[in-house]
Amino acid sequence: MKRKIMIVILLAICATGLWFFQVSGKSVETPREIPASPEQKKELQTALSVIEQAFGSNNTATVSQLYGLSDRERKAAECETGIDPVRAGMELLGGFGRKLKVENAAFLAVDRMPARFYITGDLCDGRTVRFTLNRTKRGLRLNEVVVR
Repeated sequence: MKRKIMIVILLAICATGLWFFQVSGKSVETPREIPASPEQKKELQTALSVIEQAFGSNNTATVSQLYGLSDRERKAAECETGIDPVRAGMELLGGFGRKLKVENAAFLAVDRMPARFYITGDLCDGRTVRFTLNRTKRGLRLNEVVVR
């Protein structure tokens, strides 16, 4: 009787070990950037021209609409992170004025995240800019602006 119980316990331990090895042995695939499709590229090109025009004219209301944030949501984001995303983007790109133009623009999608897009390119001062956009029910929304 004791021998049967020991065998059952030993088999259960082996089965658990095999299951754990199989689960932990799988590699987690990270999403990777891929070139946007022609339809997406056309939509992103339109978004880029709107972004250039909004940031170039220093129009805070239009930039706020690009982010898809109301005044209340902007204040909530500022309280949460300490940074107003609209003002942060305006500080990064507001100094160019009407000269703001993104050269050598690359339009990227993310293979396992169909609602995420990136636009990267060079600014006239030699720095690189990267816009992160998300697709929502109301269209493309600007998520982040990074200048390097």
